[in-house]
Amino acid sequence: MNYNAIAGLMRVSDTTFAGFQKVCSEEMSFMFMTNPINEDLQHPVHVSGVTMADSAEDNRVFIHRPDVGKANPADCVDMDCDAKKKSMVKDLDGSFLGGVGTVVPQSEYEWDGDARRGLGDYRIPKVMLTFPNGSRIPVEQIAPHKGVIRAGCSYMSSWQSYKCFGLNYRMLAIESLDSDTETRRLSPVAVLGDGYLDLINGPQDHGWCSGYTCQKRVSLFHSIVATGHSFDVFFTSVGPQKLRLMMLNADPSESVIVSVFYSKPQRLDVYVDDSLVAPTNVLWNSDQTDYTLKKPIADEFEPQLNATLGTNFFHQDSKMLRVVVRGSQPVEVRVSPVLIISFELPAMTEDEFFGDSLIINLAAFLKVPANMIRITKIIREDGSSRRRKRSAGLTVEVEIQKPPVQKTDNATDGWWQEKSLVSVD
Repeated sequence: MNYNAIAGLMRVSDTTFAGFQKVCSEEMSFMFMTNPINEDLQHPVHVSGVTMADSAEDNRVFIHRPDVGKANPADCVDMDCDAKKKSMVKDLDGSFLGGVGTVVPQSEYEWDGDARRGLGDYRIPKVMLTFPNGSRIPVEQIAPHKGVIRAGCSYMSSWQSYKCFGLNYRMLAIESLDSDTETRRLSPVAVLGDGYLDLINGPQDHGWCSGYTCQKRVSLFHSIVATGHSFDVFFTSVGPQKLRLMMLNADPSESVIVSVFYSKPQRLDVYVDDSLVAPTNVLWNSDQTDYTLKKPIADEFEPQLNATLGTNFFHQDSKMLRVVVRGSQPVEVRVSPVLIISFELPAMTEDEFFGDSLIINLAAFLKVPANMIRITKIIREDGSSRRRKRSAGLTVEVEIQKPPVQKTDNATDGWWQEKSLVSVD
């Protein structure tokens, strides 16, 4: 009856399982199974040094189906919650699965099937299926597969899940740090990797007001990803102003690239340990207090998987912020407000326009400090953006924003402070 902890892990090592098989004609005993009454989240299970005696393969794992009765306005609202769809058992040494691998849930169960479960192509965020020019992208083109990213997997019907070898799976926490995390719905959250699309709903409503449910659900989403791969994240509504990304139980050598869609032209600041991580295309001013962004040629500024934690780049065309998430250290993305003003000027040369007092005059007119003003675009009436000597009308675009904060006090901590990290051995 409480929100799940953000991080957690169950370890089972040097253990013998004996006699796990059919008990009678209709009952089975299982070594690992999900909690049937938990709809929020089951943290990963890591096993090693396992010995099995007088036990069948069918009896190793059982993952329940989500309780469809919870898809109601008082609990999970209009689609299944995630506990049964994000349960994961990881074999570290091959003693449980016959090789180093992972049991991955059938997260796509009843996709475009039972309408009560609220899962299907119609729940994919619209921005994910829209080209920059507004035309639609066919679902089959962008996401031909559904569920958790898979390779080298075989479906085990008795487990109601997949037995996978080849990919290194980790859980990725996607968390809103906004003050309205319980009241503004962001789900379903779409996570796309290698053509596999997974939709995440988050935990159920645990709020009570005067004896009635409050329809409060924390915006905390857990996805299963594979290290060494890239994933796109889309929210159904406008994304949070403060976002935290963190892999659970990951080694510092393991990384993923997470690309988050942002629709509005605002500055995105990335922080690790409360320190600013500047974009890869940054161009600092002389005193290192503010920067402009260099325009990329091809993919020269795209982050690579071997880059350090928090390395980031905002792709203007796709409106995707690409961030390297490495190990189990969190990365925060904060949206900084930017005011963009566009206006027209009478005929003049650009040398006249770029006079010594231009910024000072604009600052006085707009009543803002001069260091907050930046001219970002100049377009001549003939459509040319090149600087020329002859007079012509100009359209000018100006950005007004504060310089980035390079060190924060991490004032975003709230309810998760006391329950953010839980480890059970």
